[in-house]
Amino acid sequence: ERANKLYQEILADFEPPPLDAARSDELTEFIARRKEEGGVRSV
Repeated sequence: ERANKLYQEILADFEPPPLDAARSDELTEFIARRKEEGGVRSV
C-alpha cells in the first residue's frame, strides 16, 4: 500500500521537462510526415 501511494504521488507531481519550440515543431512535422508515409512498416 505504501509503495502504491508513493508512485501515485510521484506520477501526480510529474512535470515534463521544457521543450524548445523549434524542437517541438520539428517533432510535429516528423510525425505528420511519417503518418503520410503510412506509419511504421510491418515486420
